[in-house]
Formats: sequence, structure tokens, C-alpha cells
Amino acid sequence: MFSMLSMNIIRFHNNSGLLALRMFVHSPPPLADCLSRQPRLQGLQGLFPGPEPGLPHQELRQIISLLTEQYAAQEKRDLSSYMRFFWKSPLVACFTEDFVAIGWNQVKASVKREFAGRPAQTRPILERLRTNLLDGQTAITIEWWTLLFPSGKASGFTNSTWHKFPEGWLIIQTHTDSSGLR
Repeated sequence: MFSMLSMNIIRFHNNSGLLALRMFVHSPPPLADCLSRQPRLQGLQGLFPGPEPGLPHQELRQIISLLTEQYAAQEKRDLSSYMRFFWKSPLVACFTEDFVAIGWNQVKASVKREFAGRPAQTRPILERLRTNLLDGQTAITIEWWTLLFPSGKASGFTNSTWHKFPEGWLIIQTHTDSSGLR
């Protein structure tokens, strides 16, 4: 049976002015319940294997930990550490408003140009994160972020597809859209 688990993380300031993260974990209704209400979809019931028992929370925490490490690498402008979260394949894909990079070498070159074009004091802030675990090997993340520059800030979102390989979770596709410098 298909099972999906979602986790939302929202950054906020509490009453004492400290930054805090609040995590919300929820499971959508079981696919069987959704399919029973949608007769035209009933043939899909056996197509999606569910994750192993106890697996979803552990997998979500792994992905969140990886994203935390990736944001730290981005802040340090450490290209090799940042890129270790991407699938090293000619099939990995990265899309932005004005550029498409297909393959490890193009994605790495794109990130390198992006890092070089930013002021050294740029600080990435993960504002909100939604992680959807589709099965034990596939997840989708949506990150709402802000880049703080000495002269302003830019906000946007990144949508990534993750796959669990024998070496761990890696990004196989990502799309970023931003509102530009404000």
C-alpha cells in the first residue's frame, strides 16, 4: 500500500526573540481511502509499495540533516561539500529561471558560477521546508529560502527530488526560482 509522510519545518522567532524551528509531521489519508472516493483511480491501489515500518521518520530526519549540511556548505561557499549532495551522474538535472544544467559537470559549473557571483558575506537562510517521502527510496523537498546580502536580500524556493542510493540520499533533480534582489 502506498504511504506518504510529509514534514514541514517553519522558522519563527519565539517570545524571547530566539530563532526556533517547529516541525509538523503528518500523513495524508491512506491511498486506499482516497481511491475508494475516486472510482476512476481504483486500479492504482497495488502499484505503490509502502515504506518499511518505522522507516519514514528516520528517512525524513536524514534528508533534513543533509539539507542542513548543504546550507552550511553554501554559506561557506564550499563547492565540493555543497556538491556532495547531488547524484554524480550525467542524468542529474538543475533548472533555474534562466539556465538548465544537465549532467554532473554542467551542474557543478553552474553552482561554481553562482558561488563566484555572490558577495562573500552572503548568508542563506532556510525559512521553511516541506519534505514528502513518497516511498522508502524517493522524496521531494520544497525549500523556501532567503539569501541575505550586504545590500539587500533575495527570496525564493527550491524543489528537489531525492533518491536513496546505496551510498545514501542524493538530489537527482532540482529547480530553483527566486524573486531577485530586494
